[in-house]
Amino acid sequence: MGTIAIQIPTVGNPNSTEDPKIASGLTTIQTVINGNLDSSNLAASVLTSAGINSGTKVKGASIIATTETRTNTAFGTLTTPDQVTGIQLAANGMLAIWYHATWQESSAGHGQAAIFLNAVQLSTYDESFASPIAQVAVTGGVASPNQDMMLATYNGGLCSVQSASAALPYTGDVALGQVLAVTNDNGGFNQRTGGPCYAFATAGSYTVSVQYAASSGSVTAKNRRLYVQALSFD
Repeated sequence: MGTIAIQIPTVGNPNSTEDPKIASGLTTIQTVINGNLDSSNLAASVLTSAGINSGTKVKGASIIATTETRTNTAFGTLTTPDQVTGIQLAANGMLAIWYHATWQESSAGHGQAAIFLNAVQLSTYDESFASPIAQVAVTGGVASPNQDMMLATYNGGLCSVQSASAALPYTGDVALGQVLAVTNDNGGFNQRTGGPCYAFATAGSYTVSVQYAASSGSVTAKNRRLYVQALSFD
């Protein structure tokens, strides 16, 4: 909002010359307030200052308890998709993605899960490759077939059990206070990973989804929780 300029009445001058100045000044003030300081404009200004895109969908969640199975070597959503649609990402923004689920595979080491932005699988850097590669969660075959395990986001994408020794079956989430994280016993050293995955992308509208595949057999998931928020830095 810019500055305003009004004519200030001169005390003692005839009303015929000073009354119009008062009317004009009050009209100017009214116009400024209604165009910049009314509830909708003020709210938009506060949201922008807080780094939130006003007037657009910037966050969403998908909570699905149902147990569903996918038998396909190609990635795709389960019957009830784990996805949040219509997320609007502003220029210079980024996406924060949280996911938590219980999953299992019919053939040990063959289940896969990955996060997609529209039809594009998230990529990450691996020191063994010169360029970013598609990020995917696998178990490495440490769990027995048809054994429940936890699947969750961390700063690098999705992860699951990758223990050096066979993992114990996951018995399920607690009703209150479940942490979004996975702990691995890697050669006797506990490694804890969890929290949001941050990804940058060009400005636009996005469907964020978690998709599953099985290079052999099938993969099953339940108690799935996906949270997405677009962050603005303008």
